[in-house]
Amino acid sequence: MLVVSKSEYGSSGPDDREDMRLTLWIWPLPPPGPLTVTCAWPQRGFQDASLVLDADAIQAAAGQAQPFWPEPSP
Repeated sequence: MLVVSKSEYGSSGPDDREDMRLTLWIWPLPPPGPLTVTCAWPQRGFQDASLVLDADAIQAAAGQAQPFWPEPSP
């Protein structure tokens, strides 16, 4: 499961450039190695855009995550 948990959008300049930044939530964590994320946004002219990410880096970052709430006491 891949969920967009936060997004930022900006547009400026004479070239009508649009920038978007996404924060993604991935569960379960992918296995080690390359991870290819593919998406399409036909209304914006994107067909099967893809990006290869390092799943080892994703796992390392997840290992440093902090819980939102403390664990309940037994």
